[in-house]
Formats: sequence, C-alpha cells, structure tokens
Amino acid sequence: MGVAELEGTLSEQNTRLQEYYAHIQEQNNTITTLERRVKSLEVELKRANEEKNQLKVEIEECRSSLERMEKEEKESLHQHHEEAINQWKKKCQDLQSEKETLSRQLESQLHSSQKASMDVAELEG
Repeated sequence: MGVAELEGTLSEQNTRLQEYYAHIQEQNNTITTLERRVKSLEVELKRANEEKNQLKVEIEECRSSLERMEKEEKESLHQHHEEAINQWKKKCQDLQSEKETLSRQLESQLHSSQKASMDVAELEG
C-alpha cells in the first residue's frame, strides 16, 4: 500500500471520525437538553406536589369547618325546637289551668243559680 492509498484511507477514517464526533456531540447536546428538561419537570412536579398538599390541607380545613357549622346549626335548631316545644307545653299548661278555673267558676255559678232557684221556689211555695 502506497502513501497515497494510506492518505486516502486516513482521510476517509478522519472523515468518519469527524462524523462520529459530530454525532457524539449531537447526542451529548440531546442528553444535556433532556437532562435540563428532566430537572425542569422535577421542579414543576415538586411545585405541583406542594400545591396538591396545600389544597389537601385547605380541603380538610373546609371539611372541618363545614362539620362544625353543621353541628352548630343542628344544635341551634334543636335548641330552637326545644324552646318552641317548651313554649307550647307552657301554653297548654296555662290553658289547662284556665280551663280548670273556668270550670270551677261555672260550677260555682251553677251551684249559686240552683240555690237561688231553690230559694225562690221556697218563697213562692
């Protein structure tokens, strides 16, 4: 093999090496770009997880607040119903008492009326 042939072979190999080196550089650039993208996505994921955790806390706070409000409303409504029931019981007791008083008065008036009728009958008779 002559010098010219060796130079041709070396030139071909040098060209292939340059192409290979360019391909390696291209792959390294792709890797670097992908690594940057992965880091960026990791940062976004971390932020998203923090936001998710914060939202979970807010949801739990809202649930607790809602449960507390429902309990307070239930207790308030129960108390209101109890007060209304007690008022009606009192009214019923007052009416019963008034009925008994009126019954006694009516009985007394009836008794007085009967006695007066008897007295009139004695006077007439």
